[in-house]
Amino acid sequence: MTSILPPVTPALLPFGLLFGLMLLGNSWVLVRLLPRRGGAPTLATATFAVGLLLMAAGLWGALIFAVVDPGDASTVSVFLAVNSMMAVVGLWALSLFWGAEERRLPTKGWLWPLLLSILIVGNEVLMGAAFTLALLGLPSASGGAVAQVASVTSRAIVSVWFFGAMFANMLLVALWLPVERAIRAPLAGIALSAAVGPWVVSDPLVGAALMGLLMGGLLVVGLRALRSRTASPAFVRSVLVAWIGVAGMGVGALLDGIPSGERLAPGLPYALASLLVMIGEFVVLARWGLAASGAIGAPTPLQSESSGESAASASP
Repeated sequence: MTSILPPVTPALLPFGLLFGLMLLGNSWVLVRLLPRRGGAPTLATATFAVGLLLMAAGLWGALIFAVVDPGDASTVSVFLAVNSMMAVVGLWALSLFWGAEERRLPTKGWLWPLLLSILIVGNEVLMGAAFTLALLGLPSASGGAVAQVASVTSRAIVSVWFFGAMFANMLLVALWLPVERAIRAPLAGIALSAAVGPWVVSDPLVGAALMGLLMGGLLVVGLRALRSRTASPAFVRSVLVAWIGVAGMGVGALLDGIPSGERLAPGLPYALASLLVMIGEFVVLARWGLAASGAIGAPTPLQSESSGESAASASP
């Protein structure tokens, strides 16, 4: 059994501060791009938010470069990444000039939710890579460059930094979306799938037990609602999304436990499965959020179709 947290020492303080700043930045982006009132976000707001996420990705990439190859070149890259904020402001100003403040994001379709999901999840992977490299060092290159990259990727995804950030992001969206009360339970289950993620690698038995409890709990919640005939179609969809996500991570953990000779990196099947699950679940949450923000006159988007035609149009 290995600890899911690095040793708590004063040296961990900078990592905690960066982690907190990342969560604050993501929270601002999510609240602005998935507003609870006032209609869908404007294209200008989306431009600034996407610019911030791209800037953050560049900063994490520069930090990874600085950890792997410290020197003048990496120092300059970090400096340029930090100062790229001016480019984001400039891009936002240009979007205002072209009337982006009068145009709104589409509330249907998958393009914007997919873009938001890739940027959010991608930043968390890069943060996990930067932190694990700084704390654990570069993996051995005995297996070749591909195996080394696979090991860095695996360690970044299964780290508490990645799963902790995804738990916070998805819990915020679950609490922020204007949904009926019953739907919040399966949405919280989606977030909990990230919370139990690090345990699967640090202690497989505990991780399997937590995954089983979460899957069983979601199944019981869904079956009880169906049996009482109080479940709305939106509720059923949210339970299915949560259950499929947890099941997908469970399959990844199962594949990781099957002996298969020489693997590129320990934990890689589970890491890749978890990455796909996090992206997929976040895409669905973002799509529901955009649909809810674009609903006009629907007081509780995502509620049962039987509550009115306007609410039905807001359901995911």
